[in-house]
Amino acid sequence: RDLRMSRGLGDVYKRQEYGESFVSKMKGKQKTFKHRQARAAAARAAEPRTAVESDDDDEGTYESESASASASASTAAAAAGDGTAREASEWLAAAAGGGLGVTGAFARADDDTPVAELTLRNESAAPLSGLALQFNKNVLRLAPTTPALAVPSLAPGQSAVCLVPLAHSGAAADAPAETIDVAFKTNAGVFYGKARCPLWVGFERDGRLGKQDYLQQWKALGDDVERRHALTRCAVRAAGAAAARLAAHNVFEVAQRPGAAAGETLLYASTAVDGVPLLFELAFDGTSDAKLSLKTARLELDAMAAASIQAILR
Repeated sequence: RDLRMSRGLGDVYKRQEYGESFVSKMKGKQKTFKHRQARAAAARAAEPRTAVESDDDDEGTYESESASASASASTAAAAAGDGTAREASEWLAAAAGGGLGVTGAFARADDDTPVAELTLRNESAAPLSGLALQFNKNVLRLAPTTPALAVPSLAPGQSAVCLVPLAHSGAAADAPAETIDVAFKTNAGVFYGKARCPLWVGFERDGRLGKQDYLQQWKALGDDVERRHALTRCAVRAAGAAAARLAAHNVFEVAQRPGAAAGETLLYASTAVDGVPLLFELAFDGTSDAKLSLKTARLELDAMAAASIQAILR
């Protein structure tokens, strides 16, 4: 397998003092997710609206508890309290994990760092301990900041919820994909699963562009790299509401202006992945359908970027 557990994972059992220290640190840190959508909406309401017309325009917590799987999974459901579009999926089936079942979702903490929200279940008849996690190479270069999970052990039938801090420090995948191969280690062995990771998890806070920068980059990229997508079943049908929801995912409004069709509004927005800008033009006509035009120097991200915008607006 391309995915191999590092020597750090093999040392987990030999480093009990480190594990206890890590758990204590995570308990003290108490990372929480705040209502980013509400803040974004308030910020957007306070900003004047401008129109993009031509290139000549002026620059205008750690948490571990015994709980049912359904209750803990709700913490990672789509459109949760912070307004992000995260959605829990099964990372490891208990039947394939030596009794360890894992449901997880990616999100971004209030300090804009990526995290994974995991629900761990012990469906075996024996205690599980020494839990650790490793990612294979992936398009966002995500990796746990430490392999040891902040859950010392799981008794038979017990569930626990924990946050796993991540960093963009891993190896890059050869081809983009919305899944990451993952490996879990316990005292029962090493087990392999898959984690669904949408591209918006990597949208960066510093991806905001000013009006003139957006226009210059859009023009410089040229027509050959423009990709168009039809978005369907959007929950938001107006540009203003869409801008607030997008901002909660680090996709920032540049401007709005009326479209060519009657009742149509165009929303211009930007973000970045690994420092590379992604430029968006969205057209809303008051229905549940919208149109997306996208430009970026990393055309291999086109399909994943469109899928993320669709997920955010649904």
